[in-house]
Amino acid sequence: MAMKFRKTFLSLSLAALLPITITQPVVASPSGSSQVGAFENSENVDIQIMDTPVIDNALAEKVEPFIELRGSVFFLTAQGKEILNAQETREVEQQLTNTNQLIEHAATHENASQTVGEKSVTFSQPDTKPTDGGGFATFAHGVNSIKFHWWGMEIFLSQTTLRNLGAGAAIAGIWIPASWVARALSTLGVAGTSLVPHGIAFEYHIPTNPLGGWTIRNVRWQ
Repeated sequence: MAMKFRKTFLSLSLAALLPITITQPVVASPSGSSQVGAFENSENVDIQIMDTPVIDNALAEKVEPFIELRGSVFFLTAQGKEILNAQETREVEQQLTNTNQLIEHAATHENASQTVGEKSVTFSQPDTKPTDGGGFATFAHGVNSIKFHWWGMEIFLSQTTLRNLGAGAAIAGIWIPASWVARALSTLGVAGTSLVPHGIAFEYHIPTNPLGGWTIRNVRWQ
């Protein structure tokens, strides 16, 4: 399905080929806190997404019809390679590698269920909160999930997660910093997370050029 790209890309570190930081040993969160969100208090977080985009909007729109999802892996078709020059091909294939590596990592987390769509892969986790008895209670105030597209992702956070956010939250071991959430909520006219009426969803979008920085768009209540 054709789309206008208001998407942002998973990023590429200027110091390395991968857009992810893998910490050894695995740490609980980028801030060192064990609180990583209401639904994943005890889950280790070992991937953080960097902030330097890989490719620009024009190239993304050009190549979109030539990206396929096979199983849970994104590919550039042979026809797509024919329409791209060498530099464009390298950039697109790097982006696909970045996204596929994040999907592969997320798939290793047993507490996240996986759903494969026509051109997306989604990881969801139950909305839970610690109870006085040492267990976890399940809530239903929205969902917690990351929906990966080849170009990047959509993020869904429940009301319970937002109200217990702290420095951020993690879905399938992928860290969602509080700064992203704050920017998303500001577009809805909400100054903080403590009194949010619903869960939220937003997309981390492609910039208009590789130096433009990422943009959060399509913010909405769940």
